[in-house]
Amino acid sequence: MDSRHYFVLHGYLGRECLFAQMARDDMERILARHFRRGMTQQESMVETNQFWSDVDSFLMATGNISKVFWPARQKKNESKEDYRRREKRGRDLRRILGVGNDSPFRQSNRAIRNQFEHYDDELDEWFFSKPRSNMVVDSVITYSYQYEIERSILPADYFRIFLQDKWVLHYVGKKSHSAR
Repeated sequence: MDSRHYFVLHGYLGRECLFAQMARDDMERILARHFRRGMTQQESMVETNQFWSDVDSFLMATGNISKVFWPARQKKNESKEDYRRREKRGRDLRRILGVGNDSPFRQSNRAIRNQFEHYDDELDEWFFSKPRSNMVVDSVITYSYQYEIERSILPADYFRIFLQDKWVLHYVGKKSHSAR
């Protein structure tokens, strides 16, 4: 790998890691005060929105890191040579930086990021599917025991749920790995 190419990619990866860490740190700060007493409904709404913005930022940054190490499939108008070059770049960087196949950045972990990115498609799929409930629960921060209780008594379809005691993100019934 050309040293300039490596230098620029290394800087890019460092910045994306910084963005992911900033988002995660902000999520922790928000969670530490999210359920405190005396918070107005408007304050809670602002913090909840900031939290979900941080989730998006975290998923975007970690997805960008993943794409550098494990490039996406061959693009429609991309030559095989260009695709092979991207694959080699990913392999070289993984080897140089010691990123193993057990890395949380591996390609298979981009699914939750992709689902967030294509929320509109998921919503369309839900809307036109049968059967579905008449209620959607979305963008909720809760505890796992509360989530289980609510799911057992509330006939709803659950979209984006963050279980703060486990640091697990559920998305339309799919579960991500912990961000910790």
